[in-house]
Amino acid sequence: MSEKTTTSECINRLMNASVESDSAVRQSVPQISGTVHEKSVTSDTINSLISALGDSDSDVREIACVVLGNMSEKAVTIEVIDRLICTVEDSDKNVRLKASEALGKMGEKAATSEVIHRLNSAVEDSNMNVRLRIYESLGKIGEKAPAMEIMSCLISALGDSDSDVMGRACEILGKIGERVAISEVLNRLMSAVGNNDRNV
Repeated sequence: MSEKTTTSECINRLMNASVESDSAVRQSVPQISGTVHEKSVTSDTINSLISALGDSDSDVREIACVVLGNMSEKAVTIEVIDRLICTVEDSDKNVRLKASEALGKMGEKAATSEVIHRLNSAVEDSNMNVRLRIYESLGKIGEKAPAMEIMSCLISALGDSDSDVMGRACEILGKIGERVAISEVLNRLMSAVGNNDRNV
């Protein structure tokens, strides 16, 4: 079975998941690990995936985020980005994590002031893994379109209560910092180097 066929079948199952009454069936929709072929994505498919982001089942919402995140950049629309921005504030932490991850995969199309602002606001999330994914997504967006707002958010991550988050922020700043050279980045990185935690 080709990847394209697998992709189409997976998307079709997800499209039908919202009308299934059996939760076991709804949760059996496989996650797509590869890039969704552009030819497999129609306007109806995108609309169904967007609708799935509002499904009452968090598993369906999470998988919709995964599928949307794996679409090629050419298939990404403004509406997809807008809905994922809202989903970053979902009640389920796994959905929030996957929504943040999906936005980070959308390249320059996600490098808008609104996306950056909403992700910046979401870094206050109580879940460490969600915060980590948000910072990683900001880093990916920053690699495509460096912005001072992104740098400021990543700099603030150096003061995160979790050492893993701090360590990852250091790595991300090391990758994109040279493209937006500011003294504060260097100062905060130097402070982090003096941190006693070996994860930083």
